[in-house]
Amino acid sequence: MSYQGWACSAWTTDWNFIKSIIPDEAQTFEDVCNKESSIDDIAQTVSMDDELDDNVAKSLENLCTSFLKKTGLDISLGYISFEEVDSDIRGAVWFVGGVEEKTPAGKKYEKNLENLTWVEYG
Repeated sequence: MSYQGWACSAWTTDWNFIKSIIPDEAQTFEDVCNKESSIDDIAQTVSMDDELDDNVAKSLENLCTSFLKKTGLDISLGYISFEEVDSDIRGAVWFVGGVEEKTPAGKKYEKNLENLTWVEYG
């Protein structure tokens, strides 16, 4: 059986930056996630396209919508698997859209964004 690797790349940001932009929505999301399990567990559920609890789904949608309204940037929650990745970055990841062409919003927040690269195996 063959084993393959895929190069992956995405613009990302960290949770602390999100909390600094929309602190109320971030706190609500944290509280809802902590009642269910953890943000890492929720991210893994999202990445596997499994259904989220209604409260978690609504809180995540509100978080992403609020961030977009405040910054002009899209965020989405993802997960980088521990087993399939050759990277120091593992667990929950906040992917950011709207920065590839350095939009005005992308330029404004570029020092808080990182173009993350990793390799997945399977």
